[in-house]
Amino acid sequence: MDHLKESGDFTSMVNLFGDASRLMGCTLRNFHYFGLAYMDGHPGNLSLIAANGKTTLYTTDLGSMKAVSQKKFPARYQALDLYQYIITSYKTISDLLNHALKGVPHAADLIGSSAIKEVARRTFEGYFYPEVNAGFFTRSDVNELSRVFLSYSFDHGLQPFAEAFEKLDLMKTAVCFQLNRQPKQ
Repeated sequence: MDHLKESGDFTSMVNLFGDASRLMGCTLRNFHYFGLAYMDGHPGNLSLIAANGKTTLYTTDLGSMKAVSQKKFPARYQALDLYQYIITSYKTISDLLNHALKGVPHAADLIGSSAIKEVARRTFEGYFYPEVNAGFFTRSDVNELSRVFLSYSFDHGLQPFAEAFEKLDLMKTAVCFQLNRQPKQ
């Protein structure tokens, strides 16, 4: 990220965040499927590793993970993972833009809002990949979910975000169908 900070290459920054966000969505979904919540998903705990034409996400600080499948509201912990990643990504993008665009009033707000929309869209694209792949959702459905959850993130906070996420009840429906498994009871 430091080279992006110094060069001011915003397109590369947004693309890099987009790639990391799609992979982060997939990673969180995998954690959630196994009844785990990451609890510390921010850009500082992620590394993109590119080799042999493939890109992989390496997550660190796994010590903060929690088994949530037996908790009273496991989907709320899972929603917190997504919410935390999106909010901290916005903060990271804003900090990078403010550093690079010193002296340009409100530039970070203007550029940052489109960048965070892309980050949120790509995060949800990764998270809802099983539903898109199985035909439960279309890409436009995912874009709409991303838009709605992004508005919850910035306009209303964690509580309505978590409640809406909980209503999706994903772990008992589409994922199980896509993986040809019975829902967890």
